[in-house]
Amino acid sequence: MNAKEISSGIVRAVLQLTGICILVWLLLQVKTLLIYMLIAGIVSLIGRPINQLLTKRLKLKNILASSITIVFLMWILVSIFSLFVPLLVQQGENLSLLEVNELKGNIETLIQEIGTYFNLDNSFWQQQFSVDNLFQMSTLDFYQNCSIRL
Repeated sequence: MNAKEISSGIVRAVLQLTGICILVWLLLQVKTLLIYMLIAGIVSLIGRPINQLLTKRLKLKNILASSITIVFLMWILVSIFSLFVPLLVQQGENLSLLEVNELKGNIETLIQEIGTYFNLDNSFWQQQFSVDNLFQMSTLDFYQNCSIRL
C-alpha cells in the first residue's frame, strides 16, 4: 500500500461516517412523520381486506365501502379503549384508598427487620433505604445520585 491508497481509504471512511451521521440526524428529525406513516400503513393493511370484501362481494361503491371500513375500524378502536377505561378508573380508585402513612410504617418495619436479620450496622445503607428518603427522593435525584461521575 502506498500513501495515496491509505489517504483515499481514510477520506472514504470519513465521508461514509459523515453520510451515516447525516442519515441518522434526518431520521431523528422526521421521526414523528415516520411513526404516523407506519401507523397509517398498518391501518390500511388491516382495512384493505374489509374494503375488498365490501366492494367485490357486496358490490358496494368504493366510497361507501371505504366509509364503512373506517367506521368499522374506529368502532374496534373505541371498543378496545372502552375495555381498558374501567380498569384504569378502578385502579385510580384503589390508589386513592391507599394510606401512605400506613405504607410508610410498614416499610420502616420491613427495613428494620431486614437490618436485624442481616445484622446491618452500616449507616450509609440505613440512610439510603430510610423511608423518608424513599418517599422524598425524586427520580431525577435518584439518577443523579446513582450516575457514574467522570
